[in-house]
Amino acid sequence: MYSLQVETRSRNPDQHLYWTLVQVTVMDVNDNAPVFTDPQPIRLRLSIDDIEQLTANMIIGKIGVEDADSDDNGRLELRIMPPHNKLVSFFWEN
Repeated sequence: MYSLQVETRSRNPDQHLYWTLVQVTVMDVNDNAPVFTDPQPIRLRLSIDDIEQLTANMIIGKIGVEDADSDDNGRLELRIMPPHNKLVSFFWEN
């Protein structure tokens, strides 16, 4: 727990000083970086003998990612960066 003293006073020198003490409890610190749970480097491979096997929204693999932080600090966002985002997309599965 941390204590924070907040003070306020008028610009007038003869005015009173007002203050209050605020106690802050940190429930979770964003101190854990997300990690890929798959062996590195991650390679997703697909072997197709017939072009007709290719379909829209075809799943070619899964990538595991975890973050040990809790609540909002543990939420993850994955993105495919340009220019590759025009070729490949992914969906999020909990």
